[in-house]
Amino acid sequence: MSSFKFKHFEILQGKSAMKVNTDGVLLGAWVSITGAELSMLDVGTGTGVIAIMAAQRHHFASQTKSAGCRTTIRAIDIDPDSLDDARHNISRCGFCSDSISMETELIAFQEMRPEVHGRYDLIFSNPPYFINSLKSADAQRTNARHTDTLEQSEFIQAALKLLNPGGKMALILPVTEGEQLLSKISFIGKRTPTGVPALHLHRLCKVHTTIKKPAKRWLIEFVLSENAPDVEYTQLVIMNDGEFSPEYRTLTGDFYLKF
Repeated sequence: MSSFKFKHFEILQGKSAMKVNTDGVLLGAWVSITGAELSMLDVGTGTGVIAIMAAQRHHFASQTKSAGCRTTIRAIDIDPDSLDDARHNISRCGFCSDSISMETELIAFQEMRPEVHGRYDLIFSNPPYFINSLKSADAQRTNARHTDTLEQSEFIQAALKLLNPGGKMALILPVTEGEQLLSKISFIGKRTPTGVPALHLHRLCKVHTTIKKPAKRWLIEFVLSENAPDVEYTQLVIMNDGEFSPEYRTLTGDFYLKF
């Protein structure tokens, strides 16, 4: 069976439409995790890799968290085969404990209801993002890569419904799709009544494969708040002179075996 080994866990991916990839690892390593989060949601979990990365980071970040607090990480997907991989990987990851529980559910993000599924301090996703592109003959892979099953506007509305005030939402997207998402969130925010929390850009990292190439991906994080925060703008270069850059090694060093 196909698998991918990290330093502290292994991902089996024989059934999932989307295998472990750089985008997912980047998001899992970059998203803000302080150890104080009590509820997290991984949308389109696939193999479960980002949820497990979040569990690892939360485990090591929450050593000083008050005893008795319990964090729940829910991983959802609409593909039963992917969810089978995620369930298996989560059951073997070793981060579930008295302080961290991990759950999986076969459900679409836009179908979740706060009165049933609760609200979240952090929502993250390596989402389906291809809007106008050639589709694969593999229907499972198409659903994982294209927005047919989860459009950006639906994602935004679901996040607004399910985030706690002060909660954060983080995604990784190609540049064009990232710009479209920013535009849509800005438009919704301008129409939000004063005193009502809205999604505001909080962090943006432009990811370059090399310094000579334009950014290929955006790592984007929003916060649900009444007031717009100061925005942290950064860039990450993956390769430098044929070697992985020190910044990339530092970001992913707790996960990749080669670092």
